[in-house]
Amino acid sequence: MLWLRFLKEIGGEQEAAEDLRDYPSIQEALTIISQEAGFTSAELLAYQDVLDAIRTETSYVGEKVAEAEVRGREEGLEEGIQVGQEQGRRNEKLTIAQHACRDGR
Repeated sequence: MLWLRFLKEIGGEQEAAEDLRDYPSIQEALTIISQEAGFTSAELLAYQDVLDAIRTETSYVGEKVAEAEVRGREEGLEEGIQVGQEQGRRNEKLTIAQHACRDGR
């Protein structure tokens, strides 16, 4: 409801009502609007292009981090399986040796 009031009242006004400015989210919106209001059309388009590039790069990096985490887990799992198999073979050899000693072979 607060945002609807903000959008309705700020229409042609220079400043928002005092009680609206008490909200941090409204204050942030006013700051952004005042920054963008000083841009020419070309500057605003360039600014939007930069923001789009940042969002795209952030998304791309996030995807690559997620892919790396999955690959790391898979490699770790494979390594863990190998280590477990090696330990199993050693234990099996030890058990065979213990049985052989016990049986007097």
